[in-house]
Amino acid sequence: MTEPLQRLFARLRDEDRLIRAFLRRADSALPAAVAHDVLGEHALAVTAVSASLPDRERAAARELAQAHGMRHVEVRADELERAEYIRNDGDRCLHCKSALFDALTPLANLSGRAWLWARMSRTYRITVPGQSAARMAGRYSRCSMPGSPGRTYGRSAAVLAW
Repeated sequence: MTEPLQRLFARLRDEDRLIRAFLRRADSALPAAVAHDVLGEHALAVTAVSASLPDRERAAARELAQAHGMRHVEVRADELERAEYIRNDGDRCLHCKSALFDALTPLANLSGRAWLWARMSRTYRITVPGQSAARMAGRYSRCSMPGSPGRTYGRSAAVLAW
């Protein structure tokens, strides 16, 4: 296992309970799968559902979670009710992620779970909208899924359909 993945596993072992926003895409499925591998039933994959989520992606998230034995729940997100999201003025992704984190907050608080915010990236120097939204929500933690090693882990764990 690569050194960045070892750091991620070590970081996850420090958590008792964890939630991870989850879809079938690599940027959320892989961290959710790693969290499940490390924490088992104490990891919770969460899909935020709104009119902007295609039914096929919602179904794929359910199927993937079930196939890998991940605990999975859905919460409602309200990005389509937010003027800043509807404006679509260049930072729409930030507002979508803000809606996601707002939807996850009550679940995290009720379940006593920490958040996992991880991104598939080769560097921390590039700030992505989700990272900014996580910081704004007070939920940011430097926990990265490195690009190539992360994808290698995903393939070896048979998590993702490439």
